[in-house]
Amino acid sequence: MLGDSATTVVVIIIGTIILFVFPLMTMADQTDKANQLQAQTIVTNFVDEVRKTGVITQEDYDNLITELSALGEVYDVAITVQKVDGNSSKKQDATYVTIGDNRYIVMYNTQVTESFPLYLSEGDIIVTTADKISFSISDELRNAVYRVTGSDQNAKRLEASGMVTTTATNN
Repeated sequence: MLGDSATTVVVIIIGTIILFVFPLMTMADQTDKANQLQAQTIVTNFVDEVRKTGVITQEDYDNLITELSALGEVYDVAITVQKVDGNSSKKQDATYVTIGDNRYIVMYNTQVTESFPLYLSEGDIIVTTADKISFSISDELRNAVYRVTGSDQNAKRLEASGMVTTTATNN
């Protein structure tokens, strides 16, 4: 008799999980995927606009942050710019990277944001990353399940990059 009661309780718990928790996880996961796709589109559109115009303004950056925030998630956005070094024989206090025959001066997030408006030349490279630092319902549910199974949850990173196709002028 005692064994039947314990079995009944276990069956009720398993049934509850199957009927409520898994559908909730599935719906939350679908919403999370839609938000991630929209965020990736926002980051890609930002990079594409910079590639076409050749300039990064404070307004462009603020719009990127605002659009990402409107999704209800918190992202840590970083912009890296690699400017073609037109005078590679001149010594400069900068970080360099060489790709093929070209030498680039690398500007990291702080340097980029302090240089607004930043005018770029054809051939410069822009890389924008957005790391999701907030947790959605889907993330919380997934992490709870992963803690039970012993797995770990990885952070979500969005990235877009491209080469500038237009040389901007400082008007």
